[in-house]
Amino acid sequence: MHKLFWRAAVIPVGLLLCLPSAIALGVTGVDHAQAAPDRHITLPTAPEPVVIDSLRPDVVAHFDFEHPVLGDPGREHDLGWSATDLDLVNGAGHMRVPDGAYPGSRQSLQTRQVNPTVMGNDDWKAGVYNPDGVASLNAFSGTAGITIMGWFKMTGENPGPNSNTPDPDDHYNAVGMAGILSGDSDGHPVRALLEVINVDGELRLVALGRRIDGGASQTFAASDDWQTLLPRDEWVFLAATFNYDDGTMRLFHNGVQLDGFYTNPGDPWEVDGPGSHVTSPTDPTGIKIGGSYPQNNREANPCNCRMDSLMFLDRVVSDEEVAEQYTAFLASPPALTSVDPGSAVVLDVAVGGYRGRAPFEVTTAEMSCATGQPTGPDEAAQTPHRDQIPYRPRTKSYRYIWHSDATWSGSCRLLTVLTPDGPLHTVGVQFR
Repeated sequence: MHKLFWRAAVIPVGLLLCLPSAIALGVTGVDHAQAAPDRHITLPTAPEPVVIDSLRPDVVAHFDFEHPVLGDPGREHDLGWSATDLDLVNGAGHMRVPDGAYPGSRQSLQTRQVNPTVMGNDDWKAGVYNPDGVASLNAFSGTAGITIMGWFKMTGENPGPNSNTPDPDDHYNAVGMAGILSGDSDGHPVRALLEVINVDGELRLVALGRRIDGGASQTFAASDDWQTLLPRDEWVFLAATFNYDDGTMRLFHNGVQLDGFYTNPGDPWEVDGPGSHVTSPTDPTGIKIGGSYPQNNREANPCNCRMDSLMFLDRVVSDEEVAEQYTAFLASPPALTSVDPGSAVVLDVAVGGYRGRAPFEVTTAEMSCATGQPTGPDEAAQTPHRDQIPYRPRTKSYRYIWHSDATWSGSCRLLTVLTPDGPLHTVGVQFR
């Protein structure tokens, strides 16, 4: 599986990058002297999702925010086996930003408050919601364990001002990061959650879980200062495990288990009795990311954050697996395709069918070949297309020609396909 999918991939989100001769492709308007010699390069449209082998069967949902649903940039395709596509609430495709958390990533999700002093429903957040339960998330029904892991970066004021009260000095008491809702949730109560919340007058990074719908929750709070664990403008890999059989939870920071404490000394999950213990036999009403109420009928606990490669698993992973997964992320190389400087690059871009004469534009920016992250501003790609991009009905794609620069030898560029709803595709190019 790849981060952006084209015609040969299983998931129909398309971007094909070729370096052919113009004659072979039947494309007009290409400088034949600068086109690459008779050869074709078919790109995987993004890096392989980075998941270690032992975790793959248990990844119910996985979002890397580089797989927009074909024809709908405001939704994100699920790379896990549940196929639970995610809604990007209020910001649509503009919530995907060119800031990957690790070398093999190019984009992440931006969540934020939009009008923190105004009561409304315009916060950028993500999720899925069905009051009757999301059937595709059935793996979290009657389960003995859950793990949530992913990359997080604080990008603004957290906790934010409480938009539900007129008091300008009132702030939320929590920062919602990523969670699975309970089977009876109205968009706020959870079965498993990573967040920052006030514990006895002090904000702490916590894992908060609930075994029984409508029952009491338990919180495991990290001992370390939350701002030390989540410094502003720095990517951090977090994981939380929830063992509903024995009532334990764990937190991990950059692959290392954190010391912490439980806030409820009793037995809120009711696991002291004999036999095995699992969650309520109900499908979660959804997933919430970057704040509560993914159905967008209220604002609560927004996160001025970025997230990348969020994974939701239906078992408790081991300490060794968390460390191995973190190491695998750091070792993932940028997805780059080598091309000749000065060549004509042809992109077959699928946007979900015919969308008018020129439904997108293409930008290019300098990019670090080592990290895969952009290092310069976006510039308009050099192209013969102005007001119309040729559409190919047979393949339901647009054919776009990009003229690269002969002086780019030894450098890398990030190519981005932009629609009015935000970035649709990205691809990394390395010039020989």
